[in-house]
Amino acid sequence: IFRKGKVNPLPPALMPKLCETAKEVVEKLEKKGFVLGINLIETFPTLVKKICKAGSFSMNAACQTENQKSALICAQLAFLHSQFKTRWLGYKDGFLFLPEMSFWKKDWKEKFYQAWKSRPYLKYRRLITNLWK
Repeated sequence: IFRKGKVNPLPPALMPKLCETAKEVVEKLEKKGFVLGINLIETFPTLVKKICKAGSFSMNAACQTENQKSALICAQLAFLHSQFKTRWLGYKDGFLFLPEMSFWKKDWKEKFYQAWKSRPYLKYRRLITNLWK
């Protein structure tokens, strides 16, 4: 469904340099008291823009670039996470945090559910989520 929606995330194995940088950042943040998955989360703003209902995430007029809009979405998602309104999807190489289903467009809820239900078991057996809780 990601490819069809033109929001295909790259698996960490295909981004070795970015992964190394991310590990260094996580290490430094953990030394300052951040905990991965609790107050340090992985987001994907391109997907969030696609799956969420219009108006779910406000786009401040001060955001002049796509990077600024993405940063704002990440900040808003972090706020939702602090309010326990996020869900996760992933495995041991990382968990992607998304807004809870109440923020999602109806068609994306259905697409995601169907994709999850029909996923090839052997290929994705370790992939876990709490999206529907």
